Amino acid sequence: MVNLKRTDWVNYYSGLGINVNPFYGIEDLPFTNGTVLCAGVRIKPIQKHKNLQVAFELSPYFNKYFDGGMVRTLLGISYNL
Repeated sequence: MVNLKRTDWVNYYSGLGINVNPFYGIEDLPFTNGTVLCAGVRIKPIQKHKNLQVAFELSPYFNKYFDGGMVRTLLGISYNL
């Protein structure tokens, strides 16, 4: 993941990922399953507790051949130690 913009109240980030399965090689199946592009934001709503964050992420996932996929989303609360 790469931070695109960081402020005292919000962090914007993005990243690229690959879905792999090393055990598929045993059965002569493809090693890579697909590709994902993540983009998200972490909002720090309480100034005294900046480690407490509200997270939202949008991640389009494409299969290996780019002929199918889905959009994954995440909404949650996170705490950084």
